[in-house]
Amino acid sequence: MSEIELKFLFDEADARALWARVKALGWADGRPNTQTLRSIYLDTAEHALKKAGIALRLRRDGRRWIQTVKTGRQLHGGLSLSGEVEVAVPEGQLNLDLIPDAALRAEIVRAVGGASLQTICETAIRRTRREFSLENGTRAELAVDIGEILAAGRSAPLCEVEIELLEGDPSGLFDIAQALFPDGGCDFRGFPNRPAAISSMRRATSIRRSRRKKLEQSSWILRGRPSRRRAPRFENVSTR
Repeated sequence: MSEIELKFLFDEADARALWARVKALGWADGRPNTQTLRSIYLDTAEHALKKAGIALRLRRDGRRWIQTVKTGRQLHGGLSLSGEVEVAVPEGQLNLDLIPDAALRAEIVRAVGGASLQTICETAIRRTRREFSLENGTRAELAVDIGEILAAGRSAPLCEVEIELLEGDPSGLFDIAQALFPDGGCDFRGFPNRPAAISSMRRATSIRRSRRKKLEQSSWILRGRPSRRRAPRFENVSTR
């Protein structure tokens, strides 16, 4: 499955204003859906998967744990395109054998090279999302994530806005962004100042390198953090 989306870094006040803009545009069809998500990103100590262009994640969504592999991430004018393979895993236990794509499974094993997988970072967020359709046939989902990212014993606030294409031409995402931000301020060249070109894994690297408990580029204030329910850690998962 392919995933096409635009992502932006925001602060919580901007996120509230964004929902007001959605309502003003007449896109508020029904109530938004809100859920708590906890995600664990895994890699080797040498970041072998990252170097191979692969992201491996375990995510708790309600009572379910989902194992996700993302590949081929590209940025075109701020637009993110990636392949995505998801599978449910019992009790949140990593299991590469459950990946249905045999070629992808072999690629992961080859990239890791027998090394152990470990937790690189975790995110705990509240996600509020809503689907809407435009007259030109574009159907998309708007999601606002508010929470924190944890890495190397440090934390940083995390607030992202994501516009994901569900149906239609990818260019429709830019039409949506322009409608949501009529005053401008969006730079689609892929820089981290607003468009979220930085992945969770790259932010984790920033946290590990920083002695401060926030990202170097952050000026956000975190309000109402999600519950700190314990999630399994994977300090020594072998792929042999």
